[in-house]
Amino acid sequence: MPATVARIKPFRYLILYPASTHKWERAWRNRNRLAGSGADTPLGSGTIRLEARPHGRRHRMNTGAGSLLVLYGAAHTVGAFAVEGAAQHAGTWVTGKLWGEELANMSPAMSAYWLTVNSFGPQLILMGVTVLWLARRGITPPRFIAWTMLIWTAVDAALSGPGIGQGVIPLVAAGLLLAAAHRAEDRER
Repeated sequence: MPATVARIKPFRYLILYPASTHKWERAWRNRNRLAGSGADTPLGSGTIRLEARPHGRRHRMNTGAGSLLVLYGAAHTVGAFAVEGAAQHAGTWVTGKLWGEELANMSPAMSAYWLTVNSFGPQLILMGVTVLWLARRGITPPRFIAWTMLIWTAVDAALSGPGIGQGVIPLVAAGLLLAAAHRAEDRER
């Protein structure tokens, strides 16, 4: 039996699983149309209101918040590579020379690594893209995303000082997400 399973494995992964996944995805997208109008889908402790077409202020708030997060994360990461010259250390990163290096005696290559690849920038881009993905589908992101950003920004400001105002961007994005979540709750009542 294991030999048979091994022989059909490419078929399963290349044909069967993708086809099933596409079928499930189509069914998920069409569930409101099939079930009637505007179904609420239970998820965890709350419900997510799915709209046929995203529109209105709440959609613009979510899209604006997601765009700000992507912009901020990309600006930080690309800025560190371009302006700070972190790209010149990329050769050190890929050859494994950072392994075993002590953080207390941080080299310029390690500092550049922490400023770019291991910074908050890539994660912020991912969070922003997720918010945009949800907004495009008419789903209001959960409040914990906004609250996490608010707490993270407050801790950052408390530890590093006010800086040049870089904390304003995640604060605005978090405010937009909270306002959109509030509007979604008002709309459901």
